[in-house]
Amino acid sequence: MGVEPLAALQLRARLYALVRAYFAERRALEVETPILSAAGNTEPNIESFSTRFSGHVDAGARERWLRTSPEYPLKRLLAAGIGDCYELGRVFRNGEAGGRHNPEFTMLEWYRIGWDHRRLMRETVALVEAALAMVGRRAEVLVTSYRQLFLDGLGIDPVHASIDELRAPLAEYGIGPDGLGRDDWLDLLITHKLQPAFPRDRITVIHDYPASQCALAKIRPGEPPLAERFELYLGRYELANGYHELNDAVEQR
Repeated sequence: MGVEPLAALQLRARLYALVRAYFAERRALEVETPILSAAGNTEPNIESFSTRFSGHVDAGARERWLRTSPEYPLKRLLAAGIGDCYELGRVFRNGEAGGRHNPEFTMLEWYRIGWDHRRLMRETVALVEAALAMVGRRAEVLVTSYRQLFLDGLGIDPVHASIDELRAPLAEYGIGPDGLGRDDWLDLLITHKLQPAFPRDRITVIHDYPASQCALAKIRPGEPPLAERFELYLGRYELANGYHELNDAVEQR
């Protein structure tokens, strides 16, 4: 049986209040950034909604985009020197709809000055634990590296395994190899083999991803080099991800 509408709205209100109290206690400022933008999202796997502006002819470009996240306006505020901040607001992603995704949803995004991904991981786990406690639930926490997750779950070393070794556990799905690279097969192993086995009452935090999956995270030198980022799951569902943010302007270009 689903949650009654009034109960669901009350629960959401309590969750929002918890989030705001959590960050107020930790001296992060709540901000509000624009939902409409003069430019669309640049990430190839995320599609933006667009709309048309019908105002004064001198107002500039007529097309506007709905934000897919508040990331870039928040980073502009950070560059202006406001310090630790967060936003809890609506975002929009075209082409995403189903049992786990809506094209419009609420996103929480925050930034900490001078923190690495491990410290941010601990804060994220604590927030999820506080939300669970609000509804009388607890969860064990597993923190594991990306490499160790594959070794423990599949007996595969994601650093050294060949493409054929990565494809073998997915043979039952009949996935064709055309156009798929190493990172694609690694992603498929997570979504089809590892993620479905995560226990319902466990928070799983995966950190130190391959450098090829760095996104906007710093890369830690070594053998192999690693992206300082993490993903957090409750049961089989990804709830959060975070980075030790890349702040080298030359490298970002």
